[in-house]
Amino acid sequence: MAICFPASLPPTVSILPRKSLTSGQPHRRVTHFPSLKNQEMVACESRLHARFCVHLEFEPKVISYASRPFALHFAEAEMTARPDFAAVLADGRHVYYQVSLAHEITDPRQQHRLCVTRECFGNAGLIFEQLSPELYQVSARTETLTYLYHHAQGASSTQAARIRQVLRDELNSRATIRHLVASGFRVNDIAFAIFFRHIRTDLHKPIDLNSLVVAY
Repeated sequence: MAICFPASLPPTVSILPRKSLTSGQPHRRVTHFPSLKNQEMVACESRLHARFCVHLEFEPKVISYASRPFALHFAEAEMTARPDFAAVLADGRHVYYQVSLAHEITDPRQQHRLCVTRECFGNAGLIFEQLSPELYQVSARTETLTYLYHHAQGASSTQAARIRQVLRDELNSRATIRHLVASGFRVNDIAFAIFFRHIRTDLHKPIDLNSLVVAY
């Protein structure tokens, strides 16, 4: 996906291209994520980044996103920032993400660079967020979302809406996945309905046939 560039930038900020993402480099495992929102494969430079894609797919405010969009050079701070992701939100805003493990930013030099990066983005009128799994898994566990996302491939949004309707009209708004399957619904349609929030379940736990789903 070709991410939209910022509408305007101060003259001291310039956009630079990123090097092509290639495999075979030390400590790098290029992973391609099948994005429904972007309608294409998204190349990620690590498994950590590919797992973050699942959360971008899950977040309804995110309309589209790109991995390694471009670099931004801030002349006044003599610093170049390379966001891991850029996302376009439903309200038109752009958000730039740096994704890393919590222990990777405990070094004082890394913390200082992060503070400078936040300040540079803020001064340029841009939104920057640094996220770790501990932060972006607050609403849902990555493993649970990944399971649902991949089982939702090929599902129907029409059937997802019907599952919600049946839960409300015939099942007192709640049932196990086992009951829905016995009622004739396909597993991938149920997974789609959960992932895209037509119905709800506890996303901090693994999903199985005995998981209880509800429709509000």
